[in-house]
Amino acid sequence: MKQLVTAERFCLIGHLVAMAFGLAGLLLVMPHPEFLSLLPAGQTLFQWSMAGGGVVYILLGAIAVAVYAFRVLGLRNWLVFMLPAVLISLASELLGTSIGFPFGDYSYLSGLGYKIAGLVPFTIPLSWFYLGLASYLLSRAGLGVGQVNAAGEPFKFGWLRQIAAIASALCCSPPGTLCLIRR
Repeated sequence: MKQLVTAERFCLIGHLVAMAFGLAGLLLVMPHPEFLSLLPAGQTLFQWSMAGGGVVYILLGAIAVAVYAFRVLGLRNWLVFMLPAVLISLASELLGTSIGFPFGDYSYLSGLGYKIAGLVPFTIPLSWFYLGLASYLLSRAGLGVGQVNAAGEPFKFGWLRQIAAIASALCCSPPGTLCLIRR
């Protein structure tokens, strides 16, 4: 268990560092490219971030959330969420990028890794999984799903809270939208 927590923390910290690195690039380097000349390895770092920064960011986030889900929810509950999340998001993204349904006509840039069927980067379904699970767990906690009252009894209408948590998570997780280009 301790090794899982260590791996989870390593991936989460790497995810946050990759996010900070990406934000620094967007907020500092993009508006002021001369900044790269001030750093000894500035050009090399920029090339690395453009070549694989998005993939590393998404993979580390997905691994951190997957390890957390496995550790806290257990193998079965983790897989019951992850497999449909990845498969449904992949199917909807493939439909969207090929025929424009359900999101309209769009395509992905090449910076997010290998594209499944030449259309959807493999990282996109992973991002739907980890952002969806995070949104679901936050909604679940906010709505008190699985909690008990002062008498130690489950709250009434627990099933309604569960449905509300799922609906709330679906409304709050639009991953991958920064990398879309309208045709």
